[in-house]
Amino acid sequence: MSCCGPQKCANFDDDREGVSEEDIARFGGDDIACPNCGADVYHDAAYCPRCRHAMTEQSVSRGTPVWIPIAACAALLGFLLVVVL
Repeated sequence: MSCCGPQKCANFDDDREGVSEEDIARFGGDDIACPNCGADVYHDAAYCPRCRHAMTEQSVSRGTPVWIPIAACAALLGFLLVVVL
């Protein structure tokens, strides 16, 4: 069954009040900064709405966490100690 216009659609928002504070509280906080212009962009967006920069995984990555190289060095050092001793 399809909707045939605002008169027959039960979910039609006739007053066009826009986004409610309830919706902002419920769905807010998922924004990330565009790496090109710094605008707030929804985390699932393909492009920045301001500068049209492509929002790929590489462009929005936050860099390598500090603990990864430290853990790799510690593992390598532990391996070398076991082999040498």
